[in-house]
Amino acid sequence: MRKGFLTFMSAVLLMAAFPPGAVARANLAGPATPAAPETTAPGRTDPETAQQPAQLRALWVDAFHPGIKTPEEISKLVGDAKTGGFNTLIVQVRRRGDRYFQRGREPFTQDTAVAPAFDPLDTLIARAHAAGLEVHAWAAVLPVWQWPAPPLSPGHVYNQHGPAAQGRDRWLTYTRRGEATRFLDPGHPEAAAYTVDVLVDLVRKYPVDGLHLDYIRYDGPEYGYNAASVERFNARHRRTGQPDPADPLWSDWRRRQVTQLVRRIYLEALAARPTLKVSAALVAWGEPPSDTRLWTETRPYTDTFQDWRAWLEEGILDLAIPMNYFQEFNPRSRDWYNGWTEWQKDHTYGRQVVSGVGAYMNYLEDTLAQISRALTPSTAGGRLAGTAVYAYAATHLYGNGDYNGPAGQNLPRQPYRYNAETNDWLFRLTTQPAWYYEPALRQQISVQPVFPGSAPVPPLPRLGQPTAGHVVGVALDAQGGPRDGIPVALSGPGLQLYTETDGSGWYGFAHVPPGPYTLQIGYWPLRQTHTIEVEAGRLFRVP
Repeated sequence: MRKGFLTFMSAVLLMAAFPPGAVARANLAGPATPAAPETTAPGRTDPETAQQPAQLRALWVDAFHPGIKTPEEISKLVGDAKTGGFNTLIVQVRRRGDRYFQRGREPFTQDTAVAPAFDPLDTLIARAHAAGLEVHAWAAVLPVWQWPAPPLSPGHVYNQHGPAAQGRDRWLTYTRRGEATRFLDPGHPEAAAYTVDVLVDLVRKYPVDGLHLDYIRYDGPEYGYNAASVERFNARHRRTGQPDPADPLWSDWRRRQVTQLVRRIYLEALAARPTLKVSAALVAWGEPPSDTRLWTETRPYTDTFQDWRAWLEEGILDLAIPMNYFQEFNPRSRDWYNGWTEWQKDHTYGRQVVSGVGAYMNYLEDTLAQISRALTPSTAGGRLAGTAVYAYAATHLYGNGDYNGPAGQNLPRQPYRYNAETNDWLFRLTTQPAWYYEPALRQQISVQPVFPGSAPVPPLPRLGQPTAGHVVGVALDAQGGPRDGIPVALSGPGLQLYTETDGSGWYGFAHVPPGPYTLQIGYWPLRQTHTIEVEAGRLFRVP
């Protein structure tokens, strides 16, 4: 039997270390609804009055469940976040090529839970900001559909550029066997440009505090075979036919397409809203790296082509949220959680890194334990900027069945029975001490609050006292077409930076120290040369 209690819902919960104490809860195998945890017990630390050091405390709020679809849901969401000591809401407003806001380029969601004239994002921003909460617009970047039936809107990107499209108009990624997915391929120039335009339009029209990128990756080595991307790869390397999934050059190509898209979104979004924080939900699968040299052997790097360590080093993310989704009651899974968070604490590269906790796959006390460990320093003294909980709609393990553990061993999974009342418990337990009596173990289990008082969101240094600027441009040929994959060099006093153009001819440099620079684009004799001046806190767009 795992440590801690296995049947939380059948236990008796007493809040704080002082009576009056007991709050009885019925066993959820029956029809009774359990009593909520006490929230006003003596000895409680009030998150509204006890100020803590700056720490990001975020909630992911997905669009597949209730959260922002009515004014009532938004009021409850803001109240829950305040009760739980959270200060940031990462809210999904682009689900699958649609939008949960009124002013945008893509079709409004066909989700019937949202009234056609209602603007969830507008309402959320107003109410969350009034309550002192940040709002980060969460966008599923590459998946543009999910369901068997096609979108209702003829103008939806999946209808325009999905399996029914022909030739260059097919923007989806394909498997090596030619099977269409429902994801755009970042190696297709028009698909990448479209994605950037949609996201930049969003942050230009709504005063969000952040833009959160989800699914900005491939799903595995068998993916990425969009015809336009393969054609570009073959032209670059003087090849023909389909590249092998294990070909290092092909893997590097796909990795660079994802990185170019992240870089372009980052710089163009900052051009539209300089105060924006750009973040991403990042893959943290399998065995964690024990040192930096082993990063290239991890699954994010080899399987999904998401080289997010390099993104942090370059600074094309302000905030990184690795999805450290591991089950605490599985020993190997718990070790992986510890290994990933330890590595992340020591590899922030001057950016803000936050541990994403998979509450939906853990028991409540295990989620609290993972949050607590994420907020402690590493052995070397490294720290994370905070934590993010996935997800608002599922704050604890629920469902049926067994977990297939190491070596095929079935580990017992005693699920909570999910309902709205028990889902609210996390927002009470994060901010106050509690103890539980587990009859099966005949022992008392104490849980301390992970957010004992309110905390401000950590500031971004580049927003306070900027020390660098950014450079972007587009390289075109004599006929006005894009110059794809050509080198771009930026040189100044004591500094040499290199990049290449993407399929649209776009290029960019992030966090360039101020001063005069020479910019060289392409090869001789078609090389273009510009003299530019980079200013701190500003983006220079090459004419």
